[in-house]
Formats: sequence, structure tokens, C-alpha cells
Amino acid sequence: MESPSKVGGACTAHAPTPNQNRNWATITADARPAQACDPVPLVCGRCKHDIIRFQILPHGHVHFAQEVCAMCGCFVRWVPRLKTVERQQSNAFKLARLAMCPRLTHWERKFIASVTHRTRLSPKQSAIIDRLVRQHLEGETP
Repeated sequence: MESPSKVGGACTAHAPTPNQNRNWATITADARPAQACDPVPLVCGRCKHDIIRFQILPHGHVHFAQEVCAMCGCFVRWVPRLKTVERQQSNAFKLARLAMCPRLTHWERKFIASVTHRTRLSPKQSAIIDRLVRQHLEGETP
């Protein structure tokens, strides 16, 4: 069996091999939580099968879950926590509403444009977005 780093590229270097951690909860791709993954059908990079298995990782693991090929056990991709996906969707909605707000200053408009396509925001960026939402969308005075 090839090492995971040779199978799918650099991002799989830290992926456990299929024989490690046999106590993972395994869910078939049809039964996986719809919010946890995008619905794009994936194909295994090694054996070219499209039957993907969703595995919830043990508590305390850096990642919530992973998708692996059901045929060969090859790592396909990491799956984010539902809370993370919901936060990203909420931020995207807030940013879209702020971008349409006519009362933004030049700096605020440039800030919104600079963070719109980011999936990971710093705590300071999140605080600024929350302040702008309160100030411009909820009517709170600064």
C-alpha cells in the first residue's frame, strides 16, 4: 500500500491510513449529513471509484470527519464540522447584506470587499463584521 502522501498530494500527508483507528464511526455516502459536505460527487484518486464512505473521527481529533473511498480506503477529503459550515454561511450572508448597504464608508466598503471571499476570518475581522451589522443593518448608533 502506498503512503497517503503519494496518493493524493500534499494535503493527504497527515491523513491516517485506512488500517488506523478502526473504531471510527462509518456512514455511507448516502447517509452522511447533507450539511456537512458539499454534494459534488467525488472520485477516488487511486482506484477511480465514486463510492465514498463518510467517517466521523474520534473526539479531540483536529478534523471532524473524513471521506474515504469505500473500495480501497484511500483518503478523499476532510469534512468540516457543521458548526463551522453554519458560521461560514452566516458570515457570507452578513457580508452580502453589508455589501448592498449604501451608508458604508470607503474603508468599510474596502474591508467588506477584502474579506468577502475568505472562509476563515480572524476574531478581529469577525468583531468588525458584527459591529458593522449592528451599526448599519440593525440601526444601532456607534
